Amino acid sequence: MRRLFLLTPLLLLSFLCAQAQGVLPQSPPQITAPVAADALSEGNWMVGGNIGNIGYNADIETFRLRVDPSAAYFVSDNFALGARGLIFTQISDGPSALSYGVAPMARYYFGGAENSANAWFAGASLGFAGSSDDNIPDDEAFSFLFGVEAGLAHFVAEHVALEGTVSFTDTEANVFQSGFSVGLGLQIYLPGGGNLENIR
Repeated sequence: MRRLFLLTPLLLLSFLCAQAQGVLPQSPPQITAPVAADALSEGNWMVGGNIGNIGYNADIETFRLRVDPSAAYFVSDNFALGARGLIFTQISDGPSALSYGVAPMARYYFGGAENSANAWFAGASLGFAGSSDDNIPDDEAFSFLFGVEAGLAHFVAEHVALEGTVSFTDTEANVFQSGFSVGLGLQIYLPGGGNLENIR
């Protein structure tokens, strides 16, 4: 009798759990979402950035990191104009440097559709860069900056996208910063005043 008294609540709890699993919807965590119809439309803002060119050389004990914050405004559907910042740091036992820059940017998205979670893009930027250390050979304290990029934006929510990029940067402000880089970024697409009613 004592065993039956102890087992009854356990059996009842198991029965309720089984019923709840059949009633409650079982949905996996969201890792993708269709591109919102207005996410890439005229009048919206794009704010975010990416991290790339991360590296460590054990032979010379040098660590490198590049961060590119950005903000842009969609002047037409799929086409945004804005500005990009550039922060590049190199830390080592020898010469260390921090370089920085700012550049107007343009980006165009290809194939962003309401029923797709992905949108390819390409962009370019042209501006200025500087370096905090002019003792590194071939570095200049102030230089022009030119960059091009291509990548894929994957929407994990209607107005939030993860993006992978391949970019090329050319500047004399830091010779280690120039060249190709692979980056991972996050962009948030903010509806403009005329598109606020489209938020679901």
